[in-house]
Amino acid sequence: MPSSGVTGIRADYRLGIDLTKWRDVEFRVTTDPNFSHGSVNPIATGAPTKVLVSDGTNAGDTAAYNFNRLQAENYVPTTSANRYYMFEGWYIDAAATIPVTGTTFWNTDTTPIIIYAKFVEDPNQWFDINFAAGSNGSISAPASLRVPYDYTWSQVVALPSALLPTAQLPTPIPVANYVFTGWMDPNGSFMNGVSRLINHATYTAFFSQDPNVFGTVIGSITPTGRIGNDGSGEIVIDGTTPGNVYVISDPNGNIVAVVPGDSTGNRTVVPNLIPGAHYNVQEGTPDTQATVGNNISTVTGTSVSTPQDVYIPTVDNNYNIGYDPEKRRYGTDRYQSADPDADYALIDENGNVVQYPGSDNGWMTPVGSNPSTVTFNNLNPNETYTVVARKKGNSSIPNPLTKLPDGNQIIANPGDMVDVPKYVVETKGGSVVTVGTTSVGTDTYDEAKSRRRSGNTCRSCRCKRQELPLLAGTCRKSGRS
Repeated sequence: MPSSGVTGIRADYRLGIDLTKWRDVEFRVTTDPNFSHGSVNPIATGAPTKVLVSDGTNAGDTAAYNFNRLQAENYVPTTSANRYYMFEGWYIDAAATIPVTGTTFWNTDTTPIIIYAKFVEDPNQWFDINFAAGSNGSISAPASLRVPYDYTWSQVVALPSALLPTAQLPTPIPVANYVFTGWMDPNGSFMNGVSRLINHATYTAFFSQDPNVFGTVIGSITPTGRIGNDGSGEIVIDGTTPGNVYVISDPNGNIVAVVPGDSTGNRTVVPNLIPGAHYNVQEGTPDTQATVGNNISTVTGTSVSTPQDVYIPTVDNNYNIGYDPEKRRYGTDRYQSADPDADYALIDENGNVVQYPGSDNGWMTPVGSNPSTVTFNNLNPNETYTVVARKKGNSSIPNPLTKLPDGNQIIANPGDMVDVPKYVVETKGGSVVTVGTTSVGTDTYDEAKSRRRSGNTCRSCRCKRQELPLLAGTCRKSGRS
């Protein structure tokens, strides 16, 4: 504390703040709506709010707080970007055109310093999609859109929105006698409400014949069930229309598949269904909305046909009956290309489920792959069996008998057993009249097959035929007919 220099007099100097060299500082979001997708968080309690500014002198410039110092001394608040956006930086002007740098400082003024936050699109969260017109029509502008990466097609169709107030799909414009039937993705599949977008993909407007002009009617289809190459069930729908929607449901009305009509023809195939089952098929206009797992009561669309029943067989030509070498008898029923996602069971002609070791109350699961197979052995020749199927592991169908109405009958016909050993029956100086139930009338018959009869006795040597196989009527023990 310096003395005044006058004896007995003491002077104290007290330094105060020159408020003309300090300014309040505020942080706001830019006023440009294109860059205002976020907010500035409140500053921390106790954080400074006044900034030392320059008075225009060299000393003032040196002493003034720059932006680096503001950040170091916790003047600067944090920010929160909206979904799909990111904080880009701080700006001096409200339009966010002049960026703040680390060495930026401010001069004296009576107004507060205002620093503006700018928010831009997060490039990892936006897709660019393009549009084109197919044959028999055109589209209006725009030719492209920039939309969030996780949008579904329904959200694109619903544009404009609060997030994208100026965006909208192009308007499809068909030529005379044609109608717009939907948008197709680059793979030729029609878009539906839950379809996901592909970055930089081109979506094409598809136009089809006007049914009022060409006489096409919703529901004029012919669905047929069949077994596919892998043993699974398929429905072939003839008379389909590109762009129309086909809804497949089970007898309880649960939707199991929703497919668009084939884009290049009038036949659409619905794969991966369970064999030995009934399904319902419906046709809808391109605006039809249906979701797998929902009930058909939830299906919406301008026009949706009534359900058509279609039956998928349990087996078709994907089985054969052969000789059982372990049992030395007829009766191995083998399903080649069995559906790996199904279980199979066999019911005999008396209505009994044929049980096998390791089966689930008769249900047998195919084994192997490419193809999967299931084998039923120890069958009785000439008996009729019914093959039934269920979805693999479906505990709601524990008893195969409940599927009996949907099964297919097969006959363990010895004449079909090409793997059974064959023998030649011939005579000298005579002719073979019959072999078993087959009339011959020649001196040689080369299609005789071995079989076993239970409980009969050979009249030539009194041996038991259940112990020795009978070869075309000749006893192996005695060699006599």
